[in-house]
Amino acid sequence: MPTLFENIFLLDDDTDLFEIDGGNIFSFVDEDEEEILDTSNPFIGLITPAFKKLHKDMIDALLDDTGLTQRVKFVYNKYEQCDNCIYDQGNGKSSNTYNGSGPKSFRNGQICPQCNGKGKHVVSAQEYLYLMVVWDSKGWAKMAANSETLRVPEMMIQTKCKMLLKPKIMKVSYIEITDIEGYGTLRFERHGDPEPCGFNDNNFLHTMWKRIK
Repeated sequence: MPTLFENIFLLDDDTDLFEIDGGNIFSFVDEDEEEILDTSNPFIGLITPAFKKLHKDMIDALLDDTGLTQRVKFVYNKYEQCDNCIYDQGNGKSSNTYNGSGPKSFRNGQICPQCNGKGKHVVSAQEYLYLMVVWDSKGWAKMAANSETLRVPEMMIQTKCKMLLKPKIMKVSYIEITDIEGYGTLRFERHGDPEPCGFNDNNFLHTMWKRIK
């Protein structure tokens, strides 16, 4: 005899045969036992691979350079050793000794005029990318990075982008968003790690940013 469940049906791993009869779906565990699956939920089977692809294509279009995105400047800072003095590895700064080939010679004991005694200098690179920027905290996706910062949402923003931008987001020193009416240029640094999102495919990325200027 078939076993009928009202709402939820759990099938054994051994189930390998299905039969549709009169609107009911029977699953045969063996020749003597069968279970009836509830078909009253109209959403069963709705989330198909084609539906997931449609969702991805829709978000891709929104995140396009011509979609609902903003032009954002990515600034990457890295430190390079001064090319004018001998670097003191032990103290982590300049030894204030001219290396003999640098552009600004100076007497030993004086502060290196090229790096001001730091031994290193910042080299910056920048590029412009397009991100969907969510300013209003009411529209933020729930993330671990924003769970403790909602008390000061005016200092935070959330962005959404394609997963392929993750290496740049992890590497960037800060971002700048310009041409904001009434605000000018705002600078943000990443707050916490970005988190993947998507329709069961993790094709996109949410990131929280904290205002620093």
